[in-house]
Amino acid sequence: MVNDRELKGIVWWSCFLESHDRIYDHISSIGEQLLLRGQQLVVIGPAGDYSRCVGFFHIAVPFSIVEQGRKFSNLPGPSVLPMTATALPELMEAERLWSHAPNSFDTEFSILRALRYWEKIFEIMRPSVILTWGSTLPFSKLLMRLAQITQTPCYAAERGLTEDTLMVNLLGQCQISNIGLRLSFIEPAIPAEEVEREWGSIESYYRSLTIRNYALSNKSVAFAGVDAPADGGPIVLYLGAFDVGSGMSFDSVRAGDRYANWIRHSGEGARAVASSLQRSFAKATLLVKPHPATSFHLHNDFEGVNVVNCHDQDFRLLLSQCDACVTPISTTQIYGFIYDKPVVTLANGFFAGRDITYEAVDDGSLDRALSAAVGRVGWDEKRSRAKSLITALFREEFVGLSDDLPGRLKASHLVEHLARFVNYRHPSTEGAAKRIQQFNAFRAWTSPDSGNLSADEIKFAIGQENWENVRSELAADFVDETLKRMADGQFSGDGCLAATERLLQHVQETIDLLVRERIQLEEEKFEVGRVAQEEQVASLAARCNDLESALANAVDLRQVELAQRETIIQRLNAELNDVARKLDKLEERLEVVNEDLQSTIEDRRALESRIGEIDKERHLLSTWVRESLKRRKMQREGFPYRILQGTRAKELKSEFNPVQYLLANPDVACAGLDPDFHWERFGRKEGRTLKSPGNDEA
Repeated sequence: MVNDRELKGIVWWSCFLESHDRIYDHISSIGEQLLLRGQQLVVIGPAGDYSRCVGFFHIAVPFSIVEQGRKFSNLPGPSVLPMTATALPELMEAERLWSHAPNSFDTEFSILRALRYWEKIFEIMRPSVILTWGSTLPFSKLLMRLAQITQTPCYAAERGLTEDTLMVNLLGQCQISNIGLRLSFIEPAIPAEEVEREWGSIESYYRSLTIRNYALSNKSVAFAGVDAPADGGPIVLYLGAFDVGSGMSFDSVRAGDRYANWIRHSGEGARAVASSLQRSFAKATLLVKPHPATSFHLHNDFEGVNVVNCHDQDFRLLLSQCDACVTPISTTQIYGFIYDKPVVTLANGFFAGRDITYEAVDDGSLDRALSAAVGRVGWDEKRSRAKSLITALFREEFVGLSDDLPGRLKASHLVEHLARFVNYRHPSTEGAAKRIQQFNAFRAWTSPDSGNLSADEIKFAIGQENWENVRSELAADFVDETLKRMADGQFSGDGCLAATERLLQHVQETIDLLVRERIQLEEEKFEVGRVAQEEQVASLAARCNDLESALANAVDLRQVELAQRETIIQRLNAELNDVARKLDKLEERLEVVNEDLQSTIEDRRALESRIGEIDKERHLLSTWVRESLKRRKMQREGFPYRILQGTRAKELKSEFNPVQYLLANPDVACAGLDPDFHWERFGRKEGRTLKSPGNDEA
């Protein structure tokens, strides 16, 4: 074990598989890597030989919580956890399903005692993260509730949907969890060529896998004794499930949802398949392969159906012989896609609702599903979707427990993730090794068989120094008494046996006394630590009160400052509103001035036009007057103007208007000619008008 000063955190991992299961070798390897990251892995599970597993510290407890409560008989009082009221009915129901515990006061009290025990263990060890093997086990439910009320990170881990894989938070055999419903798995975005390339590696790995999870599956038993019907009837393989572990037999909302709405256990599912084959096919062969943890035997009493029970055969050999396979829910489902055998499912699971299997929810749909599976109706499309999904799982979710397993995530990635929780503990918590020693002392005190403790357990219980003192003192006492009896001639077989018995009794009494003293010291130390923590908490509370007062004062000052700023802002807003109103009035006046200016401009333009007309008339009049004066001068000087005399001159005078003539004939005006002269001399001949345009008067 790494130096206690280097071990900061403790990781709990519960697993109740048999001690020889290969999963413990993988867990031990993970524990060795965690030790290098400053965390001690503690595995909680059944008793057994774990000497090969040097990567974790093992705590042996019974599978049943009820049995745990009975074992910890020296623990006073029930649990005081706040989860007791809500967890008790659920745990009692789980115990009924898993260990057939009766619904009695003894069961209830034993569960409460176990809860109290694990509450104390949690206080002693203070794990930084908890992993439970599945979520349906009674003990897994207890740990998850304990993690929930203490805000401790908790994951459910179990075998993945395929062998040599681990899935965290997604329970491979049973649960439909948040990962199972992840939207990205509805249609994995992986190019087809990459799917085919990676699927080839996956298929090759699992076809050549020789060592499997369960011991019965590793027997080399040749597949024989199953002959196909002469008329070529279908061969269907039925793969049973681990009923309790899969949650399929759970029929109470307190324990969890049922994953098979019409099949209560694997044996009932096998009978349903046999009945369906009897209805749908004239002759058929049904190979029944139960799960190693849920064994059953199906009698051959279905007319037209040849039922063959296969308990020891490797199911992969059976798959190679069948036309289709049926299973309630199991990790073996993936092998149907690997061996290209249509898969019919009888229960909800990770593959349900994805249109990659033929799903049956009642007898009628089972008949249709079997017929479609045997006929491989739409199977190529289903298998293509399954390959994309499984490839995505190997990329994103599966934690590979084997180095050569195709996939992105390895056990080292899980170690890296768990190592991030190394500081999820109270700063005053002691090192991991010290906490484990305290646990051993507590376990020795609560266990009824403390007299059967091993030397290491006694050493942990009474302390290394006391252990050395007791061993040396007892050895000296034994030697002194033996020498004394030899000197007195009392040395005999019976005497030696009696002395040995007295010595052993004395040893037991001494050990019990030291254990009690050690426990008392640990309790006193724990109480002193608790008091110190309470004082520290009180000091922190006082400090918090001071900070709150200072904060309140600062808030008050801030509020005064904000009020002053608010007053200034309101005054400025009022002034701005005044300015805005004045600007509005100025804009209105500007509009009036603009209108007046525009009217003035228009009046000026009209005046200028009138001035032009007046100027024109002035020019015409001045021209006519000038010419008239010129003509009269010429007359006075003897110019012949006889034409203007007589009757014609009188007519002209009555008809002719010189001004109108010049307005009608601007060229005459521009030439400066006399209108009378021009009309008489030229205008009449030219047919010029005597009136200006728009004037009807002569």
